[in-house]
Amino acid sequence: MLRCSPLLMLWAAALAAGCRTVTDFDRQSGAFIATDSAAYAVHVEGGLYHAAIGYTYTNGTHAPVSAEYCHVPGPPTLEKQVGDQWVVAYHAIVLLCQTVPPFRIHGGSTYRGTLGFWVAPGSANMGPRLLVDSIPGTYRLRWVLRAGNDPQDKAAPNVEAISNSFRLFER
Repeated sequence: MLRCSPLLMLWAAALAAGCRTVTDFDRQSGAFIATDSAAYAVHVEGGLYHAAIGYTYTNGTHAPVSAEYCHVPGPPTLEKQVGDQWVVAYHAIVLLCQTVPPFRIHGGSTYRGTLGFWVAPGSANMGPRLLVDSIPGTYRLRWVLRAGNDPQDKAAPNVEAISNSFRLFER
């Protein structure tokens, strides 16, 4: 009878769910983030871009990860591939409150979220703004949470998860 460890099963589920390549960092940290699709349409309405990118974060570590939040946890950062570099394309503006208890994803658990955005073109004189020149391209999500139960524990390391790459296109 073949036996698999729970961590190996979580890793395989995250890999299959997102059809993604696992990076060296993912293997070391045990944190996985995968989007629901390989491509998303970005709509233009009233001069603003908007989209909703579904994702699943799997904490394959044995310990919780945490973050401060008010009503919902701050979402991952959206990065765009520009040449051979990844640059921040959008970072949500969120309220940071000390809520008791803080947002936590326990070891071996998953969290399902959506990065939704309404953002002005980079040339607009309003915010939040798109931080890259255009929408079409290859993107990924990056989410940094604090290891442990206390997001205020500055001695605890950050746990970073980087998603599979996906395409955004204007509709």
